[in-house]
Amino acid sequence: MERWCAAPVAGRTDSGDGASAAADGHVSEEGEMDARQTHGDGRKARPAAWAALAAVLLSALPVAAQAAERVALVIGNSKYHDPDAVLRNPGNDADAMAAALGRLGFEVVLGKDLDKEGFFVKLKEFVKAARGADVALFFYAGHGLQVNEKNWLMPVNASGMEDELDLEHRAVMLDHVMNNMPGRSNLVFLDACRNNPLARGLARSMRLSRADAPSRGLARVPVQSGSGMFIGYATAAGKVASDGPDDNSPFTKALLAHIEDPKWSVGEMFGKVVESVMAATGKDQVPWSESSLSGTPSTWPRRRLLRPRRPRPRGPRPGGRLRLRPGTRRGPTRRPSA
Repeated sequence: MERWCAAPVAGRTDSGDGASAAADGHVSEEGEMDARQTHGDGRKARPAAWAALAAVLLSALPVAAQAAERVALVIGNSKYHDPDAVLRNPGNDADAMAAALGRLGFEVVLGKDLDKEGFFVKLKEFVKAARGADVALFFYAGHGLQVNEKNWLMPVNASGMEDELDLEHRAVMLDHVMNNMPGRSNLVFLDACRNNPLARGLARSMRLSRADAPSRGLARVPVQSGSGMFIGYATAAGKVASDGPDDNSPFTKALLAHIEDPKWSVGEMFGKVVESVMAATGKDQVPWSESSLSGTPSTWPRRRLLRPRRPRPRGPRPGGRLRLRPGTRRGPTRRPSA
């Protein structure tokens, strides 16, 4: 199991006068009186002692037990069992996206060259980690196809399919992944429109009409208004995307170039991706998107969900002076008289 975890965010410091001032080595006059009363009465000291013990125990919990704010599932399938279906770049694309998302503060569940069972193992791990997350993100690079306006993602062992029953048994329906994304906002990026020989073989076996036959591209997936979902596709519906001559596909390369830029919202960032892919492919490949992010709170356009997390500074700033709250004073804390 490969997982990329960003460094944990620094814990919040309590803003109460007594606790903060004591941590800084200062205490107010009222705090001194409270301390005398507390030490004079054992019953009043116990709640504070239990609170301190609870804080220590919580800080010792593993990171996985705490709810992550951003969680991503990144899958790249290159080494298909069918020799004609092997791709060069999806594994590279997955590694590069996992690294970029890790820098953005995502906890990343990474899977490469997965069969269907392995795909669902990673999906279950992702869903469990992303419960209650602010942002859940799914990135997939590999083969995909559509049948009857339904999109399917191809595990590496999805070969020799002869009918729709084989498709349901060996492939992964995109709807199943999207319906299980548990984030408050869910982002999906699909680089899954490569030239797919698996679709051609299935079309011959199923002998469907041209309208219903499996297609190498993906179908448009309308998103429900207010669902907080964004879907970015490598190219237009029913079209084929390039795997590219470089180490990454044109779509993933453009996504990597812009996803860490803190100036853009998600929609603005994807607009830059579209421009870059069109320029790189001579307008042969035009990414497209579906979004219901406008249904989220009105502050959405100003939110930078993909902005890197900055650690909170601790202590006084270099060269700065320690600020004292009203009622505090410099100097060592006096111990209460016995």
